[in-house]
Amino acid sequence: MQEHGIARFQAKASEAGKPVNWRDMGKERHGQFTLSKWSCGCQNVRVGTREFCAQCLKCGNVFAKIDAEVHQVVACQTSQTGGV
Repeated sequence: MQEHGIARFQAKASEAGKPVNWRDMGKERHGQFTLSKWSCGCQNVRVGTREFCAQCLKCGNVFAKIDAEVHQVVACQTSQTGGV
């Protein structure tokens, strides 16, 4: 590397004087958790969409959104237009 004029890499120290752990760089949380929790009674799923209409293949129940702040079940609102 020296023969090509590239300087040797110098690791930076953190504010506390300890070496920076490069594996943890960029892993800071930048926002809130965006997946919402849905449950059918026998299992839970986390989904990134605002609406999720599905039926469990194990118990046959329809998944309902679980409101984490109030611990309340919110039913799925679907329109019955005759579509598939």
